[in-house]
Amino acid sequence: HLYESEEIIIKALNAEQLADETRENLLLVTATKISDITEVDSGLHEKLFKYNVAKSTWKNVINTFKGNQEQLSESLVSFINMNSDSLADQSQKYRSMLLGQQELHKSIESALLKCDSLEDTSYENILKAMNKIWTKINFTSLNKNKVLMLISNNKLSFSDGNWQYIIDFDNIEVRKAYIEHYITSIISISSIENLEPSDYVTIIDSDKINKLQKQLFVEERIASFITVSNNFSK
Repeated sequence: HLYESEEIIIKALNAEQLADETRENLLLVTATKISDITEVDSGLHEKLFKYNVAKSTWKNVINTFKGNQEQLSESLVSFINMNSDSLADQSQKYRSMLLGQQELHKSIESALLKCDSLEDTSYENILKAMNKIWTKINFTSLNKNKVLMLISNNKLSFSDGNWQYIIDFDNIEVRKAYIEHYITSIISISSIENLEPSDYVTIIDSDKINKLQKQLFVEERIASFITVSNNFSK
């Protein structure tokens, strides 16, 4: 590996007379990390991530996301997978960078949240930095583990929109986890629709509410409970 000052590496990468093949070989062997990728020609940003030459900062991630029409490129996702531990430890910097930039904040968190190409461990690390709670977001393209992480990390609020996506996701474990996580909200309102027999079992078996709460829940919804039970037994 090549150990050289950041200034020299940046100058070499930006040198017009340097052949593309030589530039790529330099990226391949250098151990120097670029603190601010905006100091390097924008045409090389993807390669900085591909070869893990960019320093693992949210500033570099966010700048690249902005420069790529607010989309996560394959190389950026790969970079996040390699550096998710470091990025998770920089949650305060992440939030301060996005302060006052509501649309960008929403855009990058939505892209990260929906990114099934992130490894599960990286996904959970990144969730630690994210601070938005979504009232409605389509997560149905994710794998089961990621959806369970969204629920346990409180990234999905209890809402009709998210409940419909839980139904659409069509996984018993995910459905049970969502009901368990928001059980106090579920038993306190009467508007939740499309409860199935397994959902009633989840509520009745839950350790998060007491016997009286369970009794009141069944009494208040006895008609729905009977209808669901009858439909299930047919």
